[in-house]
Amino acid sequence: MRIDKTEHHLVNATEPSELYTINDQLVYNAYISKYNPKQGTWEPYSALRDLQLEFTMLDPHVRTALSPVRGTPGKYSVTFRAPDRHGVFKFLIDYKRKGCVFSLFSSSIYLKASIDGPTYTAQPPCQWSHQGMMDTRVSCLLHGLIMLAQSVRASVSSSSLRSGLPAKSGNEGLGKLARRSSYVSKL
Repeated sequence: MRIDKTEHHLVNATEPSELYTINDQLVYNAYISKYNPKQGTWEPYSALRDLQLEFTMLDPHVRTALSPVRGTPGKYSVTFRAPDRHGVFKFLIDYKRKGCVFSLFSSSIYLKASIDGPTYTAQPPCQWSHQGMMDTRVSCLLHGLIMLAQSVRASVSSSSLRSGLPAKSGNEGLGKLARRSSYVSKL
């Protein structure tokens, strides 16, 4: 047994999409064939009664039976409502039975919030990773600049202590500490 191809699209549409909206009505079709050893060919197979489709993100949000379509051998179909949750989802068929070859098929899609909804985002999901990388780079650069400024400030205040100049405001505690450490080193 093998899964020849799969299709998914909106109800009343024929073209598949990689981007759907929450609560859309989706149609999923799978075409399955079985090997005929006598003829040496793959033939459409419609005798499965326990084939399931999972629509999952991390956990299955929708688990439903794929039913054979009458009049089209080897075609299994189901119509379901997409969950009220946005993210990257997978269509997953995982058929494991004793005595049969295991069949596993998955394809990913992005399920977005509706434009009218409060969680609508104008950016496509591929830009989110770039935004995260840029945020990380900027924060690392900012952290480095702050650390550099503090080390320069500390070296200026320590050189002013050595030269006998008074410490700048806010660094009086550093001067007392330096005098104590020189006193301890004399002991």
